[in-house]
Amino acid sequence: MKRHHTLLAALMLLVAAATLTGCLDDENPHSPTATRLLAANINGTDWSATSPSATRIVPPAATTVVGSGADIQLTLNIAAAATGTYQLGGTTHVALCRYNGKEFTTNRAGASGSITITAYDEATKLLTGTFTFTARTAAGDSLTVSSGRIVNVKWAEQ
Repeated sequence: MKRHHTLLAALMLLVAAATLTGCLDDENPHSPTATRLLAANINGTDWSATSPSATRIVPPAATTVVGSGADIQLTLNIAAAATGTYQLGGTTHVALCRYNGKEFTTNRAGASGSITITAYDEATKLLTGTFTFTARTAAGDSLTVSSGRIVNVKWAEQ
């Protein structure tokens, strides 16, 4: 009977350790199982990319984050490779969204927004941040992107 309790206790300890290790992986951005996310609310509908990725070009310093899903493609370009807040518009920092067969961009009149990169990890090549913007088509149609999140998206050097 005592042996049975010892085996049961060892099994419970093993299950608890495996459960805690699994939870820790989700919290550790360096873990291969950590959440990778590019998501936003686009014109009132929640959206997330199926396989977000990023590219970093140095020099000059530039970062592009891309993702697609549900017939939407989102591209964020910043002329930097560091943490900070970048104002969208003009040709330096630009957001582009293909939505409902139209191309919306922040480099048109009346468009605005920002991208904030909160983590840019050189060792793991992961970046995290937030974004929000209003983009326009050449015809003047408007698209609103809010609550944008970039979480542990891996970049490749180019």
